[in-house]
Amino acid sequence: MGEILDRLASYASADDMAPLRPVAVLAALDADEPDLARDLMARWDTEIKDDGTAESERFLRGPRQGAEPVSGPRRGGGPGGRGRG
Repeated sequence: MGEILDRLASYASADDMAPLRPVAVLAALDADEPDLARDLMARWDTEIKDDGTAESERFLRGPRQGAEPVSGPRRGGGPGGRGRG
C-alpha cells in the first residue's frame, strides 16, 4: 500500500490533479498513516470539513475492525427533515 499511496500523493501534487488531493489524504488515513495525511493537508493547504460525509461513509461501510468508536455532536435531518432549519 505504501508505494501506491506515494504514487497517489505524487500525482496529486500536480496543479492539474488537485481534485485527487482529498483522495490522497483519505487514502493515507485509510492506510493508518495519520502523520502523512496531516503532512499532505499542510502541503496543499487542505481542510476536511465536518459536513457529515465521514459519518455517512462509516455508516455505509460499517466500523473498521479494531477502530475505536467516534463520538461527537449528533445532527438531525433523518426522514422528514427533522433537525434542520
